[in-house]
Amino acid sequence: MLAETTLNNVAYFGANAAMVTNTFNEEDLWGAQLGDSNTAGDVLVPEELQILPDPITREQLTDLYYKNHYSSLPMVQREVLRVCQENVHIPHCLLLCNAVYYCGSMYSPNAITLRRDVNDEGSVGEDFFMRGQGMLEKKYLTTHICTVQALLLFAIGHKSQAQRSAFISQAITMALDMGLHNKLDDSVNPYVRAYRARTFWCCYLFDSTASAINGKPGLINDEEIGIDMFTAGELGPESETFSDQYIIHCLHGWQLCRRIRKNSNLITRPSPPPRSVESAQGVRVCSL
Repeated sequence: MLAETTLNNVAYFGANAAMVTNTFNEEDLWGAQLGDSNTAGDVLVPEELQILPDPITREQLTDLYYKNHYSSLPMVQREVLRVCQENVHIPHCLLLCNAVYYCGSMYSPNAITLRRDVNDEGSVGEDFFMRGQGMLEKKYLTTHICTVQALLLFAIGHKSQAQRSAFISQAITMALDMGLHNKLDDSVNPYVRAYRARTFWCCYLFDSTASAINGKPGLINDEEIGIDMFTAGELGPESETFSDQYIIHCLHGWQLCRRIRKNSNLITRPSPPPRSVESAQGVRVCSL
């Protein structure tokens, strides 16, 4: 089982950095990092809310998520999801599980059984969304990488554009507050550094896309980014390397676009002369 993280085995890196565990079990590198980091009190999910699909449905939805979503957005590794499934008593673990199932349900061939309303095709997966939304209430909401990932996944499938934008903004704001954009000391376990970097760059992708679609400035300031791009193949099997290469290619493209947009904003046209000056010039031309 996943060990609970306490103040005895966490440390801070940077002014706004999130807590990073120093204690690792070689057989379970994810355990301590995914543990409950809510130091204000151990708020756990009561058993009646620890609802997951049956094992067969869970496996099907997980496979659908990795087949249809992970290929273009390699964010939640299988090992991370496995640990979360084993620890649904922790709010952010249950939240991420429901977000993954929510995305997977969009491609399920048995969509009718996954509808909240049997007569409404648009209600597929809404049970997972509603359960996840329950974990976003103040009592259970914890600032954690899993929470950031879940918010981004919920943004993918939600029908409301306003709600999608809200989820993305919340995820990016939380990621910045956690300091995911800051470079950690080399003494931090490489798995943790890679996990944080991967999640941040996924936030960067969402921020860039939302900014381009909505025509508004992004929430992430490129000049404040201190971490390097994650490496293809980190934390996952070799079969996922292509997905990593794809998103890294997209991220480099967005970096270039953001740089071009920033530079173009620096080139300002001189403001037009006042109307009184234009009128005076017109009078002189006419008199000639």
